Amino acid sequence: MQAGSLLVVREEKIMKIAGLLIGIGLTLLSGIALVIFLMLPSMTNNRVNMKEAMVGIIPSLLFGFIGLVITAIAAFVMLKEKKTTDQN
Repeated sequence: MQAGSLLVVREEKIMKIAGLLIGIGLTLLSGIALVIFLMLPSMTNNRVNMKEAMVGIIPSLLFGFIGLVITAIAAFVMLKEKKTTDQN
């Protein structure tokens, strides 16, 4: 194996790990935001009603779903690659 191809393999692995970390981070951040927006009406003695809190709840659910999809795809790709390297 040449040094150039070894560098490409290493960069691909780093990109897959980065995708996994980005997906997990996005999921965690959106989960934290979701909890905060859900607690907002009770924390403010209903000065912020649930309809106003939905402005933050809906995007945090959307970003959480996107984060889960990114995490699942990155994990699937990493496991698939590991399976093919174990067979060789």
